[in-house]
Amino acid sequence: DFELESIVRVGSATKPMYAGAVARNQRREQKNKELALVSGEERKYWRDARQSACFWQFVISLLGLLVAVAENEWTWHGGHHGVEFNLASEALKATVVGTTLVAYYLLYKYYEALISIRRLAGIFLPPGVTVRSLRGAGLWNQMLFDVIILCPQPIPMVDSQISMWNKGLGRYSVYELDTVLTCFMMIRFYYLPRFYGECLSEFTSEAVVAFGNMNKVTLNADFVLRFVLANRLNVVFCIAILQVTIFSYLMMVMERPTDAGTLQNFANCVWLIIITMTTVGYGDEYPTTSLGRVVSILASITAVIMLAVTINLVISKVSLDRNESQLINVIDRISLRTDMRRKATVVIQRWIRALLAFTNQHGQKNKQGYVVIEENFKSTKRKNLELRAQVMSNVGMLVAINDFRECAQASFVTNMDGDLPTMVGELHSKLELQNDMLTDLATKVLEVQELVDSLASDAAA
Repeated sequence: DFELESIVRVGSATKPMYAGAVARNQRREQKNKELALVSGEERKYWRDARQSACFWQFVISLLGLLVAVAENEWTWHGGHHGVEFNLASEALKATVVGTTLVAYYLLYKYYEALISIRRLAGIFLPPGVTVRSLRGAGLWNQMLFDVIILCPQPIPMVDSQISMWNKGLGRYSVYELDTVLTCFMMIRFYYLPRFYGECLSEFTSEAVVAFGNMNKVTLNADFVLRFVLANRLNVVFCIAILQVTIFSYLMMVMERPTDAGTLQNFANCVWLIIITMTTVGYGDEYPTTSLGRVVSILASITAVIMLAVTINLVISKVSLDRNESQLINVIDRISLRTDMRRKATVVIQRWIRALLAFTNQHGQKNKQGYVVIEENFKSTKRKNLELRAQVMSNVGMLVAINDFRECAQASFVTNMDGDLPTMVGELHSKLELQNDMLTDLATKVLEVQELVDSLASDAAA
């Protein structure tokens, strides 16, 4: 009775305990769902923030470059008209500095979004965008390089000159400091692959990022650039146009210290860069300053790289894929089969003509008017030998037989080339299946052996 009462008492106490555990599990699951929802919404927020910051940072940086180019042209034309201090030029310099500050702020927001996304992925990082958090996220070197890229820019109220000896001119060439800094601002196009990957493609989607992490592929600007150069012919064409434009402007700026050079015209610089990059080199236009020659050398080096990339890309675009190759193989088979039938028909026609010629030569007409060979005319062996000799003496017949033989051999080779990969693949699959079966059988044998050993040990005990 005491034991029964204890069991009933314990059972009645267990029910509310079990109900409480179920309630706690339900609350925990609900909390996890809410956290997952919040985490998903926050991840989407930071992804959108990263994309927006990348877009506007590239646009503002490019806008600052365009304003700097406009300031450089304004100053150069003003200097030719005797204007020493140009208020509009100083205003444009201030605008460039303002765009650079905005670009720095957007760069900060971009890396803040990257660090927040890594925190949501489970990586423990210090709060804020600091050196420690950037190092922990593996972004310190990248951010440092991005900051350095934005540094070159014209400085307001600073007018300085740089002199360089030019052997081709036999004198010093004088460049404005703002002009040199504007030329260095061209490296801002370094942000172009990142802009394409973040804003114009699907590289930042969750599925692509997850698959890249599974295969240990880093979806950075280098990967985007290699992907574009290997798969996007239209983008490569746009890059080539941008390359010609940049080097043409640099050539025009570097050749301006000459007194009356033809390369002070932008159209002539475009012509020079194109014939230099295509390795034509007519010699009608050539740089005379040292920096102009440096620009020409850089254009030649980059042209070799772009030419190799373009050739590789064109070959990959023109090459047939597997389905198209199989279709071409089927077309070749049909063509060879048709050709073989035609040549077989020629062989049969020539044989019939040779047989008729032999029959007309050695036969006689019967009562119905048909030419036949008497049975006792000659022995069968002698008759076959003469027929063979007449056939072998027919040159057209021999040519037709050789053509048919070559066509049959070509058809056999084509069929083997088409069927051999399939046969090898099927054989490989069968061998893999057989290997898996042997592996499973060996595993089962080991299990049976272990079971036998355990039974033997139990029996011995």
